Amino acid sequence: MALSAAEKLQAHGGAWSTWITELQKKYISAPGTIGSLLEKFDTGRGRPFQMLTSFVMMANTDQRITPTNATQTKFLQRTDSVSCPLAVNPTVAD
Repeated sequence: MALSAAEKLQAHGGAWSTWITELQKKYISAPGTIGSLLEKFDTGRGRPFQMLTSFVMMANTDQRITPTNATQTKFLQRTDSVSCPLAVNPTVAD
Protein backbone atom coordinates (compact mmCIF):
# COMPACT_ATOMS: atom_id res chain seq x y z
CA MET A 1 0.00 0.00 0.00
CA ALA A 2 1.39 3.40 -0.99
CA LEU A 3 1.88 6.15 1.57
CA SER A 4 -0.87 8.75 1.81
CA ALA A 5 -0.03 12.44 1.43
CA ALA A 6 -0.41 12.81 5.21
CA GLU A 7 2.02 9.95 5.86
CA LYS A 8 4.57 11.42 3.45
CA LEU A 9 4.27 14.74 5.27
CA GLN A 10 4.88 13.02 8.60
CA ALA A 11 8.07 11.43 7.24
CA HIS A 12 9.87 14.80 7.02
CA GLY A 13 12.63 15.22 9.57
CA GLY A 14 13.62 18.34 11.45
CA ALA A 15 12.72 20.35 14.52
CA TRP A 16 9.21 21.29 13.42
CA SER A 17 8.25 17.70 12.54
CA THR A 18 9.64 16.50 15.86
CA TRP A 19 7.73 19.14 17.80
CA ILE A 20 4.45 18.48 15.98
CA THR A 21 4.89 14.74 16.65
CA GLU A 22 5.28 15.57 20.36
CA LEU A 23 2.07 17.60 20.25
CA GLN A 24 0.31 14.69 18.59
CA LYS A 25 1.47 12.25 21.26
CA LYS A 26 0.44 14.56 24.10
CA TYR A 27 -2.86 16.00 22.83
CA ILE A 28 -4.23 13.48 20.29
CA SER A 29 -2.75 10.00 20.76
CA ALA A 30 -2.73 9.80 24.57
CA PRO A 31 -5.77 8.28 26.29
CA GLY A 32 -8.44 10.80 27.25
CA THR A 33 -7.35 13.39 24.66
CA ILE A 34 -8.85 14.72 21.43
CA GLY A 35 -8.24 11.51 19.49
CA SER A 36 -10.36 9.44 21.87
CA LEU A 37 -12.89 12.07 22.97
CA LEU A 38 -14.07 13.39 19.60
CA GLU A 39 -15.94 10.64 17.81
CA LYS A 40 -15.41 12.01 14.29
CA PHE A 41 -11.76 13.07 14.72
CA ASP A 42 -9.79 11.32 11.96
CA THR A 43 -6.85 9.48 13.51
CA GLY A 44 -5.95 7.34 10.51
CA ARG A 45 -2.81 7.23 8.36
CA GLY A 46 -1.03 10.44 9.32
CA ARG A 47 -4.11 12.66 9.49
CA PRO A 48 -3.52 13.94 13.06
CA PHE A 49 0.00 15.05 12.09
CA GLN A 50 -1.33 16.72 8.93
CA MET A 51 -4.04 18.58 10.87
CA LEU A 52 -1.61 19.72 13.57
CA THR A 53 0.83 20.89 10.90
CA SER A 54 -1.96 23.02 9.41
CA PHE A 55 -2.79 24.59 12.78
CA VAL A 56 0.84 25.25 13.69
CA MET A 57 1.64 26.61 10.24
CA MET A 58 -1.28 29.06 10.28
CA ALA A 59 -0.46 30.16 13.84
CA ASN A 60 3.17 30.87 12.88
CA THR A 61 2.54 33.31 10.07
CA ASP A 62 1.02 36.74 9.78
CA GLN A 63 0.10 36.07 6.14
CA ARG A 64 -3.09 34.48 4.89
CA ILE A 65 -2.07 30.95 3.93
CA THR A 66 -3.98 27.88 2.83
CA PRO A 67 -2.70 24.57 4.18
CA THR A 68 -1.84 22.37 1.20
CA ASN A 69 0.64 19.56 0.89
CA ALA A 70 3.10 21.96 -0.78
CA THR A 71 2.78 24.74 1.83
CA GLN A 72 2.96 22.25 4.71
CA THR A 73 6.07 20.60 3.25
CA LYS A 74 7.74 23.99 2.86
CA PHE A 75 6.82 24.89 6.45
CA LEU A 76 8.27 21.64 7.81
CA GLN A 77 11.53 22.25 5.94
CA ARG A 78 12.21 25.36 8.01
CA THR A 79 15.55 25.23 9.79
CA ASP A 80 14.79 27.55 12.68
CA SER A 81 14.35 26.03 16.14
CA VAL A 82 11.01 25.63 17.85
CA SER A 83 10.30 27.19 21.22
CA CYS A 84 6.86 26.86 22.73
CA PRO A 85 5.51 26.11 26.24
CA LEU A 86 2.99 23.59 24.80
CA ALA A 87 5.72 21.21 23.70
CA VAL A 88 6.67 18.20 25.81
CA ASN A 89 10.25 19.37 25.28
CA PRO A 90 9.80 23.18 25.00
CA THR A 91 12.90 23.78 22.92
CA VAL A 92 13.58 21.49 20.00
CA ALA A 93 16.37 22.09 17.50
CA ASP A 94 17.98 20.05 14.75
